[in-house]
Amino acid sequence: MPSVCLHRQGTRAYDRLLERGGLEMYELDIELEDTDPVVWRRIVIAGGFPARILHFAINCVMGWDDIQNHEFTECTDGENAGPPENCGGTDGFRAFKQVMANPQHPDNHCQRAWYL
Repeated sequence: MPSVCLHRQGTRAYDRLLERGGLEMYELDIELEDTDPVVWRRIVIAGGFPARILHFAINCVMGWDDIQNHEFTECTDGENAGPPENCGGTDGFRAFKQVMANPQHPDNHCQRAWYL
């Protein structure tokens, strides 16, 4: 399992990460179902990592060796459609929506064919 470095808020390592600029940090609350008392962890992880890194981070904070059965199946809240895969991130998504909203746009036909 690759090493995953998790930094807590208020630590020097965490502050150095933020000082680098442009780094989005996410605080995640992870709770195991059907535990009493509730077993949970709060982690802070940098954005932009692939999902497998989050998977490894969760295993790390739970003290697991990646042999436990687990699933990530429940989305409890959200809003708006997410960007299509490989559309160019948030900037590409903005451009994608503008082109798709305008049938007269010169790229509309090609983009529609790519998406649909």
